[in-house]
Amino acid sequence: MTRRVDEDVLAVFRELACDGDEVRITSRLDRQLHQRVNKVLETLGGKWARRAQAHVFGCEAAPLIADVVSTGEYVDWRQELQFYPTLADLAARMCRLAGVGPGVRVLEPSAGRGAIAGEARQCGGVVWVIEINQDFADELREAGFDTTCGDFLQAEPGELPFDVCVMNPPFSRGRDVQHVRHAFGFVRPGGKLVAVMSPGFTFRKDPAAVEFREYTCVGKTP
Repeated sequence: MTRRVDEDVLAVFRELACDGDEVRITSRLDRQLHQRVNKVLETLGGKWARRAQAHVFGCEAAPLIADVVSTGEYVDWRQELQFYPTLADLAARMCRLAGVGPGVRVLEPSAGRGAIAGEARQCGGVVWVIEINQDFADELREAGFDTTCGDFLQAEPGELPFDVCVMNPPFSRGRDVQHVRHAFGFVRPGGKLVAVMSPGFTFRKDPAAVEFREYTCVGKTP
């Protein structure tokens, strides 16, 4: 759920100091305003660390704060994560379609708790995951996956692209289209991308959906 930020809270956000995954409040605030700022930071995923005297996000925090400042809104991840674990049968089918096998370099963005990543690893794939939720990212890392905690839409492709991308992205507000378009940049020429998507892109008339239909109907491959 997207929520508006009160103007006095937004003014504080403009003065926040971001240092890697840490965010510090630099303004002197009264108790009530401090609590409201703290609530937004926690909802974004920041956890107060007394030793650091900062909210720690576990991923690059500046883009999250900049997005709030530029839009005047923030996402309540507790309601917006849209965490719908991929069923085992579907994950297996997706990996088969993608041709995951021994040594295949696999990316799962917005990985949740790694249902697809786990299946890809069982198939012999070498799996990397990206996940914005810190708790889920920690679980994935502990499970042995090469894990990046962050917003996939802010991630940049590396010099060595993946053989395949297998994904079940968030759907709301056409974000599945955004994620799939972005994911093409991570897959090598001739590679494969397999994604679960809402059928909305097949009939919606907004520019993003229309462009995506044109993009995919011409036989676009990575």
